Amino acid sequence: LDVSNDHLVNGDLIIEVDIQVMRDKPPSWTPTNTLSMDMLKLLDAADADSADITFEIGDGDGTKTRSRQGDHQLFYAHKTILSARSPALSSLADDFTSGAPIPITDVHPDLFRMLLRFIYGGEVP
Repeated sequence: LDVSNDHLVNGDLIIEVDIQVMRDKPPSWTPTNTLSMDMLKLLDAADADSADITFEIGDGDGTKTRSRQGDHQLFYAHKTILSARSPALSSLADDFTSGAPIPITDVHPDLFRMLLRFIYGGEVP
């Protein structure tokens, strides 16, 4: 220490410290995790232009169901998401030409919708 700076008083170094004691735990900020909600938004917004997989779903008894789409219900999905979250569904797309709907006739559309929502966002009905 440089003696000319008056840091030493009678050869002693004096340090002044301010301490603040908090009796309650200070509030902590945790960022909101919106990944599940964002993934479900992606699924809900999927259409023929934005998705690369189309499933053609029957009514659960091996026949096709009546809906706004005619005699079937179409569900749109994304191969990269299915590859990561449901390899079995993703592998179905490998057997079909690009853009061709993948028929699944033995699953009810409401059940398939719930399955996709679980795959995308972990949502359990």
